[in-house]
Amino acid sequence: MSSIVELLTAAQQAKAVVTIVYNGGSRPGEPRPIVPVRIQGLAVFARVPGLPQEKTFKLDKIAQVTLDDGQSADNLAAKQLETSAVPAFSALGEYAIYLKPQYETRGWFVFHDVTEQMFGVGRFLKNGTPRKRPVIWLQFMDRSQESTLDINTGEIVVREKHLTGRERPWRIDSELRPQGKAFSRLQEAFAFFANEVDTANPKAPPAT
Repeated sequence: MSSIVELLTAAQQAKAVVTIVYNGGSRPGEPRPIVPVRIQGLAVFARVPGLPQEKTFKLDKIAQVTLDDGQSADNLAAKQLETSAVPAFSALGEYAIYLKPQYETRGWFVFHDVTEQMFGVGRFLKNGTPRKRPVIWLQFMDRSQESTLDINTGEIVVREKHLTGRERPWRIDSELRPQGKAFSRLQEAFAFFANEVDTANPKAPPAT
């Protein structure tokens, strides 16, 4: 299995765009495209599409690297997101127990569906009734199965899918973002989720 340095080196040699998940900077945990220019010491110097200046990314904060052809590598030693004080737990239920009272105190309604492996926060109607949908939510997406159409019967059939190890089963969706974010590790996903909730307003009107 390739390391993040090997994939960054390959992108550098090909002068190609690579997507990294960087646990630092102004957008911690958010996938971003870069073109590696050189790797020096404990950092990679790169150009960011759309920006004129070269930027520096510390290797110990790069959690994931993905090439255009789908090759991906995780850095399990990457530093946790600096913007979130959420401890590292091994199960979604542990995060729910830890975060639920905090979010309720802030004015959020908390969604936690054990069966669907979903955790999220939502707002209240003016009469105090919780809205039916969360504003920001995290959910486990089972990548071991896929639904296909049986052309003979016309029915949807669920089949087992071969896993490659590059799957990102933890998905975060938000009314505040046009696209969801997916992560391979639960800790990384919850760090991003907590940062999203920390910057959102529980009293704001719903998105239209």
